[in-house]
Amino acid sequence: MKKLIILCLGFLLYSMGCMAAVTQSTAMKKAYDYVKAKLPSEYVFMYNPTKTKTILISGNSKKVLSEDCWVFFLDENPTANWGHKCRYIYVSVANGNVKSSVAFMPPANPSNWKESTYSQRKSASNSTLKSTTSYKDGRGLVLPNLYSKIPLGSKALNDKKGKTYAVIISGGADSVNNHRRYWNDCSMHYQILRRVYNIPRSNIFVYMSDGTYEGKDLHLGDNWDDHTSSSYYIDSPQDLDGDGTKDINGAAKKADLRACFNNLRSILKENDHLYIFTTDHGSCDINEVGNGLCLWNQTLYPNELATMLQGIKAPIAIVMEQCYSGCFIHPLETLGQKITIATAAHRKETSVGDSYYNPFAYKWACAISGYDVVNDSYTNADKDGDNEITMLEAFNHARYAHWADTAQYWSYGGVQYGEQTVNVFAENSSYWLVVGQLGNYQTADATVGCDYGCGRSSAPAKNVTINSAINNQNRTYLAGHKLTANSKITNSQINYQAYDKVLLKKGFKVNKSDSKFNARRVTCMNSNVKSEAINNDVIVSIEEDDLQNIEYIDMSDYISDASIQLYPNPTHGLISIVLSEMKGEKTVIVTNTSGAIIYEDSFRDNQTEIDLSGNTPGIYFVQVVSNDKSVVTKVLLK
Repeated sequence: MKKLIILCLGFLLYSMGCMAAVTQSTAMKKAYDYVKAKLPSEYVFMYNPTKTKTILISGNSKKVLSEDCWVFFLDENPTANWGHKCRYIYVSVANGNVKSSVAFMPPANPSNWKESTYSQRKSASNSTLKSTTSYKDGRGLVLPNLYSKIPLGSKALNDKKGKTYAVIISGGADSVNNHRRYWNDCSMHYQILRRVYNIPRSNIFVYMSDGTYEGKDLHLGDNWDDHTSSSYYIDSPQDLDGDGTKDINGAAKKADLRACFNNLRSILKENDHLYIFTTDHGSCDINEVGNGLCLWNQTLYPNELATMLQGIKAPIAIVMEQCYSGCFIHPLETLGQKITIATAAHRKETSVGDSYYNPFAYKWACAISGYDVVNDSYTNADKDGDNEITMLEAFNHARYAHWADTAQYWSYGGVQYGEQTVNVFAENSSYWLVVGQLGNYQTADATVGCDYGCGRSSAPAKNVTINSAINNQNRTYLAGHKLTANSKITNSQINYQAYDKVLLKKGFKVNKSDSKFNARRVTCMNSNVKSEAINNDVIVSIEEDDLQNIEYIDMSDYISDASIQLYPNPTHGLISIVLSEMKGEKTVIVTNTSGAIIYEDSFRDNQTEIDLSGNTPGIYFVQVVSNDKSVVTKVLLK
């Protein structure tokens, strides 16, 4: 009888435990409630239907959980190219605890994820230009002979002394994120170089995704989460202009690019010209400051590109479409070579992608070709009427391609060295003097958002921050994109206006007895810029601290475990890790106090070494995860 009672009690406790388990629908509501106060007007909220402990992320990284969780993915900027800040949200299956962590790439396996009913999209497509003619095939890839209306070689360089070379780069990150718009950007540029500028095929080098490998590496959807069927993936066509000849030289890998530029360094002369075009995703750090260009499962960092270009004698013109592309300007500036660079975005900004092309890259193509293939119309970017299109003229035509992109421009060797006017490959110094300070890309990124897109000459700064107290004033503060304030307002009448959002942080306070305050979003009043009607209501909400202060993705708040030992601790970089009671393959993950992963590797023995030298001194967390156990401890890096 006693055994029967014990068995019944055990079964009852087991049943109660099962009943306590959190269902996915409940978890989804908890995850949404966790972030809903911070959500913008457009976002994508996805869920993984299966409870899990591991999340694979594009770019060969992963998140490891300490227990089974329902996992959700939040993209707060769905129209932007990757990488940009996003969030993974975890709800414990056992007890409903909710935590989250920041990332910069979407899940690596989108077919395993589904869109939640909580998603909020403005439209099914983010296309900003409408076609009046057929310029693409049934797959959404641009057709060959797009520029047949332009006479062959009509914009060939006037400088006959040297030769022109070009390098086209598009990594795509991986097959999930290698969208058709990148292939289209490359195809249009390749066709322009061959048809309009009559550059020999042997002088153009193309490095795209997996190169000449025959495999499904191209995603035909608009975004990473378009995965309706397997037909969304194809092998990238290697013929970019439709003449039956393969045009891709290799994969978008560092080794291939290094070999290409080493070759160009040996053959380029001072009278030659080198044009480089990149379209792709950009990478950034935990602070959303750009730090590289996504290649094929690799990242090309600015200092690496600078090293590849170092010593090339010919003038170099560079056009970069990817997110955070402005981060490449300073490292290239320090080379002291004749380099002109135009980027779609500054170093702290994503660039906007379209369904079939990227707006900045497309407008640039319109400028240097003289033809708009989407609208079947001719384009004139020659503002000084000298019958030549310089880099600066092309930039001024493309810089307003989308209101959210803050295009950057910098040229060295122009005014100082009296460069020649050689179409898109150099600058017209007299035109540069008229424009003025475009080269000052470091001036706090002080260009604007929607107002910037309207092309207004007296536009406000794009991002405005107000920290100091406001007393005895009656005025309006205007931001082209976002206005952030934590100021205290007394004896004043204040209006805050911005084209995207007004964000009031902790510390913001209005003395209601003597002050009036209003905040509103305002629309761009130019019909050429896509916008939506926004009610001019007070839409401000007090922002709390960041969503979470999680250093790890651990649902049980475990503490340091005696089964892991580190030495030396403190350390100057090299650390030995000794484990007990952990079997099989293990993963070591090192994070900083902000939760960013700075080191991750796998090993099988009970002892391994890692090197943290080169990182900022401070406290780091070392976590080791196996199939059945997770342990963590701290280390101080001197």
